[in-house]
Amino acid sequence: MRYSKIIVILVFSILCTSCTTYFHNRVSIPKKWDDFYVYKNEKMTDTIKLKFPGDYKFKADKNEYIYFKNRQITKLLKQRIKQKPTEQFLFCYTNMPIYINLLGFYYEDLILSEVEKNYSGVSDFEKKNNGIVYYYNFEEFQVMDAYTKWDKGVLRFISIDNPQRNNKYELETGMFFTYNAHLWE
Repeated sequence: MRYSKIIVILVFSILCTSCTTYFHNRVSIPKKWDDFYVYKNEKMTDTIKLKFPGDYKFKADKNEYIYFKNRQITKLLKQRIKQKPTEQFLFCYTNMPIYINLLGFYYEDLILSEVEKNYSGVSDFEKKNNGIVYYYNFEEFQVMDAYTKWDKGVLRFISIDNPQRNNKYELETGMFFTYNAHLWE
């Protein structure tokens, strides 16, 4: 009897961890493309407002322009920051191979100085007024990992480039910062 309980718990644990998906979005979609995409959570006192060009998609279809697998994001999230994200609020991509996939996470009770300690080996980074951005390779991807102070923690934006084409990566991440400069002020 005791072994059967252990087996049931083990099977349930495996099923729960294997069902993790990062292809969801919790921001409200505006009626006009130039309005803010908004995310509000009861744990946060501030509302997250984001801007994107009109060609971004916020619902994951089975699509060749989604470059990563769930297991890769799970590994990437744990690679440097051991704290589990409080929640994911953003996933988006476009239907063009030259653009990025972008994910957004909120970490309550995480501070930027702790983030910086975990990236000590990454030499390509850029300090912002209210955050820091790291550029590095992960598996076959070029990654931009951007952190900004937010509410009682930090927001983390992970940008993943198409591993088959990397000529637009800097332009696309630059556009993200231009559209959303208010997050780093």
